[in-house]
Amino acid sequence: MPGNALFTTEELRRLNEYHPALGSRTQHGMDLGSALARLALSVNGQGASLIGVEDAAGSVAGADVEAVLAELATPLTLTPGAEAGEAIPVTIAGPAHVGQYIARLYTDAMVPIAGAGDKDLSETGTGAEVAGSGGAILLFTTDADGAAIVSVTDTGGSGDTVYLQVEPMSVPAGAKAGPPAIVAITFAA
Repeated sequence: MPGNALFTTEELRRLNEYHPALGSRTQHGMDLGSALARLALSVNGQGASLIGVEDAAGSVAGADVEAVLAELATPLTLTPGAEAGEAIPVTIAGPAHVGQYIARLYTDAMVPIAGAGDKDLSETGTGAEVAGSGGAILLFTTDADGAAIVSVTDTGGSGDTVYLQVEPMSVPAGAKAGPPAIVAITFAA
């Protein structure tokens, strides 16, 4: 097997042994281990240059693989700032496009916080609020760079820890929605 193969012979043996649900044959009749053994990745300084699968499915060019990889969703990054005036700003960084997201607050027991109360959300950055300001659920959009700031306010000065979850609701055509992100926020008493 070439030195740049994705799997060693031992890894293929274990794959067939420990993953019987995959079946022992591909849809084209080739042994799964043989099919995987023939899946080789040649990498040059610019990324994948060739992937070939030697069965009836044909082969896939490296440019096709790079296009698929480029379509993968970029996960959100949530970064809490310092508390100021009973509010903690959370900087949201996502893929470089305008996207619509929903933010929700949860207690430290991961129970959703319902309605308006002493823990409220608002968009205070370069994004835009769509609905829900002043409650525990906020629908907002990011700017063209995928950035927004959602502020979490604790009007009760409780010292509580809450969790902010941000989940993609819609993205532009051709873009992929990433997974939800969550961050813990602890207020000063």
